[in-house]
Amino acid sequence: ILYDRTSCSTILRTGEMSQPHLKKHFPGRQRVFIAVIHLVDPDSGGDLKAHAKKQVDVAAANGADGVFLIPAVAKMPPSTVKSTYELVRKAHPKLFIGINFMSEKIPQPLPAGLDALWMDSGCDFNGAHKKATDAAAALVAQNFTGLVFFGFLFKGKTRSWPLEVKSSDQKYDLVAKTVAEFKAKLMPPAGPTGAIMNTSGPGTGNPLETDRRILYRKAIGENGLLACASGVTVSNAAELLEDVDIVIVGTGIEASPTDPNTIQFYKEAGIPCAKVGYLDAKKVKELADVVHAKKALKQMKCSACEGKVDKLSKEEAGKMLARISKEWEMYEDDEGVQKIRRAYRVRNFMEGMAFLNQVAHIAESEGHHPDVHLESYQFG
Repeated sequence: ILYDRTSCSTILRTGEMSQPHLKKHFPGRQRVFIAVIHLVDPDSGGDLKAHAKKQVDVAAANGADGVFLIPAVAKMPPSTVKSTYELVRKAHPKLFIGINFMSEKIPQPLPAGLDALWMDSGCDFNGAHKKATDAAAALVAQNFTGLVFFGFLFKGKTRSWPLEVKSSDQKYDLVAKTVAEFKAKLMPPAGPTGAIMNTSGPGTGNPLETDRRILYRKAIGENGLLACASGVTVSNAAELLEDVDIVIVGTGIEASPTDPNTIQFYKEAGIPCAKVGYLDAKKVKELADVVHAKKALKQMKCSACEGKVDKLSKEEAGKMLARISKEWEMYEDDEGVQKIRRAYRVRNFMEGMAFLNQVAHIAESEGHHPDVHLESYQFG
């Protein structure tokens, strides 16, 4: 199904982030990349805190804008998380560092200089969670000035569309209602000044669906902030960042395991395979390059028709395509010319024509005119 994104198709959130609390932490950034550091006992049997500090070193050295420390060991006491933070903070006094305690109760007191908190609870189609509103009120009371990432339709069943909600208009109305609830219950004056909507895909390691991403941005508006904390990889980041401002990435930048049993476990679980708690420096650097690209895809100018660029090899084209969207495919036409294509499914003939008209306007402004076809509309 193609969702009408006319009202948000011209949103180009360019330049430095305008919110004062974000300018403080990420001056000059258009998009932000925060690396997840899973706190685990290292394979070698060494110290957990020293291992975490080493992973933060990798993130900071390869372009991450900050890190979130998250327990990956069952029932890790908050005191261990706090002492790990203190070690990391000493080594990186200027780095953006946040914590997800993996608990709905915020441990007191919070560590000095903490830049952010991340809570999975927040707001979904059933409204704002009581644990989130209680936390929001407590943070206001103690005048917490850092960022607070509350869950917005974050994983699980409560983000599923109700059975009676079927059309794109109904879905948009429900998302808009949820945005209004989030703002009323978790943003100032009821919530902390740094409250941010943090969304996800349906589960751990699963990317945010394209149709939802578009709906969320349309409902939030061009000035609202949206973070995403699941399923972000080098291959999907560029498209995701058309509508998302902050990506929080763990699995997508962790090293690949070599143990066959571990690989089989992840395969059976249906989640991306990663060596939890061990960052891959190359993956961090590649993702940072994508996030910090000078221009978003919408802002780039097509130059292929001007005859000023060499033709990409099949290998080069494949690498570029992987960084745009898996929904595009590469093929050769009847004359052996290498091309890319993508199919969009629409609800009816008129919606298809409206979409093609939008494509035509963009194509004309770019000076690049693709072949477009509308077919099988009579079958719905």
